[in-house]
Amino acid sequence: MKKYSNKRTCSIGDGGNDVAMIQEANIGIGIVGKEGRQASLAADYSITKFKHLTMLLLWYGRLSYKNTATISKFVIHRGLIISFIQVYYNIIISLLISVYIFNYFLLLFCSDLQRHAYYWILKCLYKFPRYIPIT
Repeated sequence: MKKYSNKRTCSIGDGGNDVAMIQEANIGIGIVGKEGRQASLAADYSITKFKHLTMLLLWYGRLSYKNTATISKFVIHRGLIISFIQVYYNIIISLLISVYIFNYFLLLFCSDLQRHAYYWILKCLYKFPRYIPIT
């Protein structure tokens, strides 16, 4: 199924006969059962009862989705910050200097402003403590 559909697969097993299936899937969930611990030892995730499966799939799947969304927002905002810093730099340079001097000025100017912008955005959004050094 994984080979023909090109989708991610999750397999759930509770015995020794499920070990190959669990290892072949993208995500394997082993349940400790009457048949032993072979499936739980071969799996990515191990649970003790079938009723814990709902919590694993629904709650932790949701948390994983939310964490991925938060990281995606951070990456998009980081790209916007870098773009605005470059636009700001180009406007200042075009108004003050009529001759383009070095490409390295862009790197120095952007890295310094970007460092301070990241610090203040992270401090405001994620409420980091005051003792985080700017490096």
